Amino acid sequence: MGIPGCPDLAFSTASADNILIVLIHNVSNANWSMMDKGSSPSAGLPSTRSATQNVTVLPLEHGTKLALHSAMQLAFGEALASPQLTRMRLLAARVHTDRLFRIVLPSYLYDRPIPERHRIIFYMGHLEAFEANLLAPQPNSDLDRLFAFGIDPVDGSLPVDQPSDWPTCEAVTKYVAETRQRVNEALSWSQIENEDLLLNVAIEHRLMHAETLTYLLHQLPLEKKVSVSLPANRQAEALWIPQVVAIPEGIATLGLCTSSGQFGWDNEFQQHRVDVPAFRIDRYKVSNGQYLAFI
Repeated sequence: MGIPGCPDLAFSTASADNILIVLIHNVSNANWSMMDKGSSPSAGLPSTRSATQNVTVLPLEHGTKLALHSAMQLAFGEALASPQLTRMRLLAARVHTDRLFRIVLPSYLYDRPIPERHRIIFYMGHLEAFEANLLAPQPNSDLDRLFAFGIDPVDGSLPVDQPSDWPTCEAVTKYVAETRQRVNEALSWSQIENEDLLLNVAIEHRLMHAETLTYLLHQLPLEKKVSVSLPANRQAEALWIPQVVAIPEGIATLGLCTSSGQFGWDNEFQQHRVDVPAFRIDRYKVSNGQYLAFI
C-alpha cells in the first residue's frame, strides 16, 4: 500500500504467529527495505543487514509503536523524516486492528460480548471515524457522527440498541475503505496543522482499542471465531526450562521531558530517574502448566 505523503515509498506487511513483518519498498530504486527481528521494544533492535535487504519482524502487542519507529529509522536513517515514520506507524496500527476484526466470523460482528460495551461492528467504524474527525473532518456525515460516539444507553443503564439499528456489514466495510482513503488523501495533498501530534493521538487511540478488543473478543464464544489450527510445538516445549536471571543495579528512567519534543500523554511527563538495586527475576512468564500445578 502507498504511504501518504511519501510518493517514493510503498508499505507492505505480512503476519504469522502473532508477528508483524514490515516491508518498505523504495519505488524510485526498486529496493525492498526490511528489518531484522527484535523481541520487544525494550530489547532494542539489531543493526540492519544491508541498505537494500533489511527485515523487521515485530511482536504485535501494545507498545509496538516504539519498536516500529526505531526499526524504520535503522533501515532508512535520515531518509525518512519524522512525519513519514509516523504515517507508516499509523498504517502498521491499521494492519494490527484489521487482524483482530478478522478473528470474528462475519455473521457475529453484531454481537456484544460484554454487556456494557458496544457491539463489535461499532469498533470497526469507530477507529476510522476518530481518525477522519481528527485529520479529514467532513461536515454533515451521518456515519462519521454515528461511529464517533455510538448509540449510548439512557440513564446509565445497559445498552439496548439492536443489530438493526446499525448499518449493514457491507455499508460499514465501504465506510472503512472510503474513510481511510479520505484520510490518506488529506495526508498526501494538504498541510495539516499539528499533523505529527494528531497522528500520534490517532495511533495511540487505535492501539488502545486493539488492547481492549483483545479482551472483548476473548469473551466471544469460540464457535463465533475463525478457526485456526496450529500444530503443537513439542520441540519448543522440550527446550523450555524455567530460569532466573540476575539484573544488576542501575538507573531506571521513567517518563519523558517536555523539552524532548516526543509525543506523550499528560501522565507520561515529567521524566523521573530512579536508582534500582540489583534483583533477580524469572526469564519467562508463568506457563499454563506452572499455574495448573499451583492451583
